[in-house]
Amino acid sequence: MERNFKLTCKPVEDTLTVKEKDGRFIAYYLTEDNYPAPPENDNERFLVHYHRRFYVTYESVVSEKEIRQWWNGEKIPQEENYWIFPLISYIHSGVYLYLGKQSNPTGMGYGEFDTCHCGAIFISKAIWKRRKKAHMFASSLVEKWNCYLTGDIYGVIVEEFDTQGKHIKRDECFGFYGYKYAMEELEAMMK
Repeated sequence: MERNFKLTCKPVEDTLTVKEKDGRFIAYYLTEDNYPAPPENDNERFLVHYHRRFYVTYESVVSEKEIRQWWNGEKIPQEENYWIFPLISYIHSGVYLYLGKQSNPTGMGYGEFDTCHCGAIFISKAIWKRRKKAHMFASSLVEKWNCYLTGDIYGVIVEEFDTQGKHIKRDECFGFYGYKYAMEELEAMMK
């Protein structure tokens, strides 16, 4: 039987699967998502960064001047309530974030010349009591931001069509940061 139906979104290449069930066609696929940036103003966890290509502030908690002082080894009042982790960015035809202070995070080429040391991640000590756990959460926040900055955000779409190609219904779930996580959700929906 010929599949004569039109999908409502453009599938990400190689993610479209069509199954026939009870006289209907069900299409499962990923589509790219223009999801908004991760939240910037969450008192429990947030990042700040001060570069013209990637500028994120949270002035009610910390100023750019305080971040510069902290990077220069000075104590700042926020250390009482937050675990603070250094955040650097590799800026070259885009922005990619790294947790830590390494001068050449990519390990390639002239990374030290394209690396910006002007950011930090704040994790609430009231929520995350141990630095090690807070560091793990900070790493996941960096991963989420990198997905956003590189456009690695997807929606999972399930559409049903009758045998004539008429659209019956559509289920969707958007905001998956990372192809791996989106594919896991897509595979779960196909079961």
